[in-house]
Amino acid sequence: MDIEQFSLLLCDVYQMDYTVCPYDLRWRGEFEKTSLQQWAIDEIRRYVAGWLRPRTEGKVQDYIEAVGCFARRMKLYSGFQNNPSSKHFKVAWEQAMNVLDLLNAMK
Repeated sequence: MDIEQFSLLLCDVYQMDYTVCPYDLRWRGEFEKTSLQQWAIDEIRRYVAGWLRPRTEGKVQDYIEAVGCFARRMKLYSGFQNNPSSKHFKVAWEQAMNVLDLLNAMK
């Protein structure tokens, strides 16, 4: 699978059907969660592309290793409770685990 196919897979499964709620005080929590999930998928895509560089394609196992490494880093960073951005890392870890489930199903 090449990086373009991986990007399309992420877009199709995790981004295309997301609905971003209007930013309103009533929807603030949902808006923040959805936007963080979108951000996390973009970060996963960038991380995997950097992991594979200079190659542009790899086996599914290569993608599993890259996303697994990303997930471990996000889990580590989400553990800093006094860090105001720990929520970002927790959402990124959750999304990485979702992507890992998908990739493992593709083996």
